[in-house]
Amino acid sequence: MRSRFFYFLLTLGFIYRLLLVHLAPQPDIFDQEEYHQFARGILTLNSYDLAVSSYRTFGYPLVLAIIYHFAGIENRWAWIIFQAIMDTATALLVFQIALKIFRKVQPAWAAYIIYLFNPFTSAYVGTRLSEVLTTFAVALIFFLFIKNLQKPNILLMFSLSIALGFLPYIRPGFFFFSVVTFLLTLYLTRSFIGAELSKVLKLLVISISVILFLLPMTYNSLRNLAYFGEFTPLTIHNNIAKDFYLSLIIDNQDTDLLSSETNWVYEEFFNAVGKEERQAMVDKYALLSAEKIRNNPSAFIISRVRHLVTVWHKHNIFPYSDPIFKKYHKIVYWGNNLLLILAVMGFYLWLRKVVSGGKKSEERWFAALVIFLIIYMSIIHLGVMTSGRFTIPAYPILLLFIPISIASFIKRIRLAIKL
Repeated sequence: MRSRFFYFLLTLGFIYRLLLVHLAPQPDIFDQEEYHQFARGILTLNSYDLAVSSYRTFGYPLVLAIIYHFAGIENRWAWIIFQAIMDTATALLVFQIALKIFRKVQPAWAAYIIYLFNPFTSAYVGTRLSEVLTTFAVALIFFLFIKNLQKPNILLMFSLSIALGFLPYIRPGFFFFSVVTFLLTLYLTRSFIGAELSKVLKLLVISISVILFLLPMTYNSLRNLAYFGEFTPLTIHNNIAKDFYLSLIIDNQDTDLLSSETNWVYEEFFNAVGKEERQAMVDKYALLSAEKIRNNPSAFIISRVRHLVTVWHKHNIFPYSDPIFKKYHKIVYWGNNLLLILAVMGFYLWLRKVVSGGKKSEERWFAALVIFLIIYMSIIHLGVMTSGRFTIPAYPILLLFIPISIASFIKRIRLAIKL
């Protein structure tokens, strides 16, 4: 009976996502159109070759291209249904992670339901953006990480290496997160990959893991070398200088209107051809940024501190057109803040038990990875125009801990009633 109800909820979660798509169709503009054109470019080449972009990584366009290949380029509902399935599957990963770290069914069920019907990740199913794929990848990495620590398995290790290697090519901002997490995984492998393995076999496992992790990076670097004559792990356009300068003009993409200067910066930066021109653009905007900071250093410091918090804020449910919730933006804003507060409180309560309750070291390492993710996603966006969509991929991990804080409140209320 419980199993049937589980899959009934899963089906409802899938339908819920399609309903959101129907209620608020998103226009194919900006990043969506660029991903679409990149995917079309991939399809024009043979199966052993992929298109490249000077400022986009290949991860999400590659997935789109595979869908286009089987369902057709103009079949909009094909990629929407695929993303609905993927985000619904993320709820399954949330359930499995909760079972492994809480070791109880009740909080796992609660976390499963909360993620299934949360609007913040579900609303991206109808957008041709990398949020859904990135969110799934982050949840998968955390699932493989804890599962591999609790029950070490060579195939799990290899799967985790592939997932970590591919993540930066879905969302480049995760590059250093992937590198650090992979190095941590290799360190832990010494203890958690079976003691029965000989040193030679253990070295072989680590070597294969490194190769699998480096495969996407190697491919991307070689393609950049072939097309643009530059051997770089991400994109040949150094977006850091451009993004940092724009963050000094536009503080928050969700609340501030993009200016004509913003459009000019994008156009000038990406129209630079050749290594010398691209470097000239980097130097130009680095100098302009330095000048703005010198002119008003206190405003710069205040804005960076504000970025630490505002990147977690949500002012809307849908990224481009929000006809339903726009007039309820305060409810959306404070509703999201409430979820985050409950998540942080739940994590704190769980972490306290992990640290003081003699919990196993796997759970402590998982807690460390959660803390690293939250700090990383706060700091990595200090140099860009903030937007609530940037932190969407962390939501499967954050929402995990809401049931712990709710259970604590219920327990306190019951005790107060008895008194």
